This record gives sequence, C-alpha cells and structure tokens, in this order.
Amino acid sequence: MQDCWGQGIASQTVALMTDYLFSQTDTEIITASTMIENHASARVLEKNGFIRTARAVPEDWGYSEPTVADKWFR
Repeated sequence: MQDCWGQGIASQTVALMTDYLFSQTDTEIITASTMIENHASARVLEKNGFIRTARAVPEDWGYSEPTVADKWFR
C-alpha cells in the first residue's frame, strides 16, 4: 500500500467527491475530521479548499477513549 503514497490519489479522490457533491446534489457544506498526527490527510484537505475550523478537539470514533482530531469544512 505504501507504494501508492505521494501520487496524489487521495487528493484527486477528494476533488472528485467534492465536485460531485457540490454540482450534482444539494450539498452546501462538507465536514471532515483528521487525527492531529495525520499531516498527510490534513494536506489533502487543504489542497482541496477545506478550512480547519477547530484544532485538537475530542472526537468519538468508537474507540475506548475519545480521539483528538482537527475539524475541517468546505
């Protein structure tokens, strides 16, 4: 799987998804969360026009403890 890293696949996927949602549905806002240590995912969102709205907030992803995450919107 690591041989696919750095090729822009995630960035292209997010671009296609957001373009579809905004042009083909009545979606007005898309939100996302990233674990604070996952800088690559944060960069994918930044490249696609997402804005970080909160830093290091608890997120319940079903783990035994809340996960610290950053919140994004576009």
